Amino acid sequence: MSAASPTLPTRAELDSLPKELLSRGGARNPDVFRVDLPERLGGAPVVVKDFAPRSPLVRATLARLINGREIRALRALAGHPEVPAYLGSIDALAFAVEYRPGRRMSRKLRGQVPADFVERLEKAIRSMHERGVVHLDLRHRTNVMVDPTGAP
Repeated sequence: MSAASPTLPTRAELDSLPKELLSRGGARNPDVFRVDLPERLGGAPVVVKDFAPRSPLVRATLARLINGREIRALRALAGHPEVPAYLGSIDALAFAVEYRPGRRMSRKLRGQVPADFVERLEKAIRSMHERGVVHLDLRHRTNVMVDPTGAP
């Protein structure tokens, strides 16, 4: 991400912008979108996690708790080279992080990642732990990305 962070859209602006769905959330999880911000907002692609499509009960309770916990973790990991930067909240139901191109870890990538990938991933996880953050969902390979250079 460039030195200048993009300006985040308002909820009304976000709802009107074209989005690429990266992950459809379940009943208790946010939808995750890539949003290409218009030039007036900085022109950068960002990733938005958004609970707005969930039920009123989830929006009023779980969404706020989950977003708060994830934002606190992202703030604790600010500057961590393997973690996208937190860019800010759009509202109580949505926040944005830096977009980083890559592919989700999957069996299809067997033989396509560097031999030291797992060692580098373990080092990144240890570094997260040193900052007081534990990622409780790494058993899902889709929560690990491989960047275009093969780094975690």
